[in-house]
Amino acid sequence: MFAQTLKTLDGDGFVHREAQTVIPPRVDYSLTARGEKVAALLTPLLLWVGQHAEEILADTPDPAARPDLPVRTEGEQDKPMQSVAIR
Repeated sequence: MFAQTLKTLDGDGFVHREAQTVIPPRVDYSLTARGEKVAALLTPLLLWVGQHAEEILADTPDPAARPDLPVRTEGEQDKPMQSVAIR
């Protein structure tokens, strides 16, 4: 799952993948200019969420009380969620 996510991010131009010719094999990833821009935009949002996490969780209803929201059962935990391409 993680490897597929990295391949997608590479294909979309957010990370650069560089395979090293060493034993054992190693692949290094770094952010591209596009990835740096997205990280700069997301960092304030993530900081805000971290600062308000307790309030957000306290205000979040029990998923069973929200039939309009999809609920992942225990057997579905390992299945990937549908991804959306952002261009």
